[in-house]
Amino acid sequence: MKAPLPDLMIQEQGTFLAYRNIATCSPSQNLFDDLAPEDDWSVLQYADNLSSGIDHQAPQRQRFEQYAHIDDSMLCFDEQFWSWGRFGQRNHGVWYGALEEETSIREALYHRPEIDANDLKNSQSPIIQARRMFKADLSAEKYADLRPHASSHTLLIHPHDYSFCQDLGKYAVEQSIDLYLTPSVRYSGGTCTPVFSSRKIIRDQSIRTYFFHFPLDESEPFYSVRQD
Repeated sequence: MKAPLPDLMIQEQGTFLAYRNIATCSPSQNLFDDLAPEDDWSVLQYADNLSSGIDHQAPQRQRFEQYAHIDDSMLCFDEQFWSWGRFGQRNHGVWYGALEEETSIREALYHRPEIDANDLKNSQSPIIQARRMFKADLSAEKYADLRPHASSHTLLIHPHDYSFCQDLGKYAVEQSIDLYLTPSVRYSGGTCTPVFSSRKIIRDQSIRTYFFHFPLDESEPFYSVRQD
């Protein structure tokens, strides 16, 4: 396909430190309250514990880190997890990271109320979601810096219309461009790092846990960090 940006400059051999956060599971939930009488819950919970693969001898506050592939931030490259987003249309994987940890948080925090709309609508109490933060070393053979183009191509930072960026994502896959540096739409001054090849993520390391808080009223979502 023709380059969406006619003056797109492809650069070679770039290394970057980036951050990405993913969901894990916290707090634990009652799996049986709508399936069996309360007298049977303990037996069912015992059977679930034996088959869950979770270490129930670990302190409860640490067990949620055993869920949701806590040590793997790259499931996004597995075809069953390809998703629609700013740089993809479910036709390739994209590792959505950022150069700054704060940018990664703000981007995810913005999108979760839309993704979890049904849960928020039906919840009787505020929702708290645990997120695990990763830092990763990126090594790109080919990359492009989109930040200088934001003023002349405003669709790069359009809050809702992703069509232009999705064309850029498709172009990156076709031309073997490993990643882009692009302005964050949700955090002013931040830089996002959509990566299109898992081989360019040299090492990703889980570093800390955040909690996203979603009030039931009209107040803004906020986050906190777990103090170990």
